[in-house]
Amino acid sequence: MGKGKIRASNGILHIGDGCDFRDVRISANKGHIEIGNNTFLNSGCIITSCKSIKIGCGCAFGTNVSIYDHDHIYCAEGKQDWNITKSSEIVIGDNCWIGCNVIILRGSHIGNNCVIGAGTVIKGNIPDSMIVYDRNTQVVKKIQE
Repeated sequence: MGKGKIRASNGILHIGDGCDFRDVRISANKGHIEIGNNTFLNSGCIITSCKSIKIGCGCAFGTNVSIYDHDHIYCAEGKQDWNITKSSEIVIGDNCWIGCNVIILRGSHIGNNCVIGAGTVIKGNIPDSMIVYDRNTQVVKKIQE
């Protein structure tokens, strides 16, 4: 395992056998994180749990993947209390490839044998054996003088 930070602050962290991590940040902040056997996390990955994040066996994560099982409650007016969050579990099945710069948000469930393309934001349920990617509209326009 390369450099990085792993901490369980009033939480539970279980890392399976044969995992390979490269410069990652993993934080179980009152939450539970379970990472299955033979899972690879490339550099820049961030996993933060206030509730529950389960990652299956044999998964591979590209660089800079972010996984958060919570988000902050925002008030349109008045002072923000950034300590108040909503949390719901994340489950990632076995044998998944998660491309670089993917963001996985609270409440997401990714089935077994899935591929998530680079730069995709995941919120919701992805069935087994799916390829998911964002099809961003790219506008290329010449600057008028």
